[in-house]
Amino acid sequence: MIRHSAEHVLADAVERLFPGTIIDAGRQDHAEKFQYDFRFPRGFTPEDLEKIETEMARIVAEDRPFERQVVSREQAREIFRGRGEEIKLFASRTSRQARRSPCSATATSSTCAAGRTSSAPARSARSACSRPRAPTSRATSATRCCSGIYGTAFAGREELDAYFAKIEEARRRDHRRLGRELDLFSFSPLAPASPFFHPRGAVVYNELVAFMRELYKIYGYQEW
Repeated sequence: MIRHSAEHVLADAVERLFPGTIIDAGRQDHAEKFQYDFRFPRGFTPEDLEKIETEMARIVAEDRPFERQVVSREQAREIFRGRGEEIKLFASRTSRQARRSPCSATATSSTCAAGRTSSAPARSARSACSRPRAPTSRATSATRCCSGIYGTAFAGREELDAYFAKIEEARRRDHRRLGRELDLFSFSPLAPASPFFHPRGAVVYNELVAFMRELYKIYGYQEW
């Protein structure tokens, strides 16, 4: 819920900073990250990501409520047509649900509503979705843009820092990097998925095999 909410904040921040940007639908899976695809004349730079993250923090500080409005699918199309949201308009015509029930289907139109103290333009980011969101933008306070644009969000800074510490530890232990730096193995285009062991790597491999064979003896397993 927090990452889905952060997705809406991201879209609003991009529309504030880059008016006229066309926004695609967000992710279906928010297990680890949130993401939006944008149609923009150029790719977003690292400097752009910093600006977007700063703008997201400003929206979070404003504690802006998420507004939800249930409309017919045709009303949703009119909303997106009026806003020039070509990608969402196309999706509303070609989605599985639209093909199944083109007349009676409904859509939930959501927006991160502008608060009274906001200096943002009146045109706030709007998307069609029915998944739950946090009551206000403040719930997404622990948010970070990573690349792309995709990002992740947690309920608090401590969880966010722990997540990136885990990611950094996994990067530090990445066997592909260690294999290259420790001269353990390499890969060849002749067999892209198979590692070719160097002498040091062969020693490690043989030690692991010997260790496993000792465990077989202890726990009563046999090799076939």
